[in-house]
Amino acid sequence: MQCYFIDKEFGKVVVTFRRGMKNVRCRWRGNRLYMSAPYGMEKQLEGLVDADRDKIRALNHQKITFHDGQVIPCFHTTLTISTDAKLTTNCVAHGIDPADGVSLYMRVPADLDLESDAATRALSKVISLLFGRIAHRYLIPYAQSEAARLGLKPRGFEIGKGTVKLGHCTRGGVIQLSRHLMLLPEPLVQYVVCHELAHLTHMDHSPAFHALLDSYLDGRSAELDRQIAHFPWPILR
Repeated sequence: MQCYFIDKEFGKVVVTFRRGMKNVRCRWRGNRLYMSAPYGMEKQLEGLVDADRDKIRALNHQKITFHDGQVIPCFHTTLTISTDAKLTTNCVAHGIDPADGVSLYMRVPADLDLESDAATRALSKVISLLFGRIAHRYLIPYAQSEAARLGLKPRGFEIGKGTVKLGHCTRGGVIQLSRHLMLLPEPLVQYVVCHELAHLTHMDHSPAFHALLDSYLDGRSAELDRQIAHFPWPILR
């Protein structure tokens, strides 16, 4: 038997219950956590994740670093990272390139060790904050066009801060989209947007919900879900 639950840090956790098992096992596949557990532990799993959170986190060996001249593909734009000898320590310049009004830039001090864990944490936070400022320019018009394509009329769209939860549909019909969607290619952004739009009809993850979502995506929902699970996020979230 297989099921899943949503963890506050790890997102969608897929659980398979197996006969004959005595202990819980965890493994990562891309960005998704998979657990194998004995039957009878259905109500204990979320507590076990909380108890072993540090160990589970350590199992995910994805290493993220930045480098001078790096170009990060973003939704309908790019983000270029470069060093600048004029910048002082702890000073980072970032924004929308005035030359084209679309592409993004981030300039960092030339003496910053871009391969350090401290730099990864700091620059990931700066990039996230940058997306928080500009995501509405890119994501909301796209989401509105998807709603129009499907003949749907949500009450509105908002940009949120979600790191694990990339989208949410409120019971009032407002679609919230994480600023971190800016790091995904268009097909995966479409998947998240359509997922939340399908919740306007079904506020659960029932077979009817998945059938509706699949119709919105021309039968690609399972494949796009797999791609999100294995997407190589270029920043810490």
